Amino acid sequence: MKYSIVIPMFNEEDWVENVHNTLSKFIAENNLDAQLIFATDGCTDNTVNIIKKIQNKYPELINYNHPEKLGRGRALSYVIKNVDTPYVIYMDSDLATDLKYLLVLMNELENGADIVTGSRLMKGSICKRRKKRDFVSKIYNKLCRILFNSKIYDHQCGFKGFRRDSILPWIDEVKNTHWSWDTEILIRGQRKGLIIKEIPIAWADPRTDKQSKVRIWHDAKEMGKNLIKLRYDLFSETMQQLIKYLMVGIANTLITFLTLFIFDLLLIRGNWSYPIAYICGMINGYLMNKFFTFKKKEFTKKTPLEMFLFVCVEVFGIWYYSMISIFFESKFNLIWPSFNFNYLLAAMIATIINFLTRFPLTKFIVFRSKKK
Repeated sequence: MKYSIVIPMFNEEDWVENVHNTLSKFIAENNLDAQLIFATDGCTDNTVNIIKKIQNKYPELINYNHPEKLGRGRALSYVIKNVDTPYVIYMDSDLATDLKYLLVLMNELENGADIVTGSRLMKGSICKRRKKRDFVSKIYNKLCRILFNSKIYDHQCGFKGFRRDSILPWIDEVKNTHWSWDTEILIRGQRKGLIIKEIPIAWADPRTDKQSKVRIWHDAKEMGKNLIKLRYDLFSETMQQLIKYLMVGIANTLITFLTLFIFDLLLIRGNWSYPIAYICGMINGYLMNKFFTFKKKEFTKKTPLEMFLFVCVEVFGIWYYSMISIFFESKFNLIWPSFNFNYLLAAMIATIINFLTRFPLTKFIVFRSKKK
């Protein structure tokens, strides 16, 4: 076989026979060199039993069944890794896409595309869907284009085809297991320089809101979280560490304030409480940067040296911050002598410069890694 046409299934007892009959008829009428595959995932209704009855009559039908729910994305990845056809196509079980575009998709794959995806949003598409779903989809795809500089208009369309040998080497990098699998595989594919072709399609949702497996607001919130997570995962290791370093700095500030608040609550706060609060923040900064930012998971003989170097960087940071603040405040006072908040501007600039200076010192001096 040249093609595997995969339909992910979750509790589709009312649709599964229609899906099989419709696709089998289309494959036969167009003399397609294709096998039909169902990917049942954690079904709790009668879907799997119905498929077994269909297989008694049509033994060529394949079903990859996962009794414990893997998630739609992981179930698709499993099929892609285990079939042996050069091309893999998947369609959502509602068959919302007009099947004539299956031939267009196949043609694009055979003409050299690594991934072909249907689009309900690009010029030339015909899409009939409820306004609420259409609005959420447009916002989501706009975010994808902004966050990842993506050239795709519709990342979530359940109608895609893959040249298997182009995506097999890296498909395990796709971490999302559910709805955002579609988005992630397109984003990663673009970053790897694959040829991705987006085609306009005719799409009509045959299901009512009650019949649909999509829970609009719940799934939109989850996919939003997944976009943020994917954006973070695609950063370089240094950028990820920089973000964590910033989070640790915010945590240090909160701990310092909390320490002062506790002293004040106990009516024992004095000038001596400031250095104690700062030391508490410094200890937190060392531990969080060690275990969270730079992932040094254990204490070793070098730990005392690490702590000493960390304190040196922090002391340097206090001096450096103070000098920068004083310098910029004096310059701003010359430029805007009547402005009363020059010291705040100076402090803000000093904070940013100090942060960007202390990060490489902490990374390459305090928590330096051995070269492999």
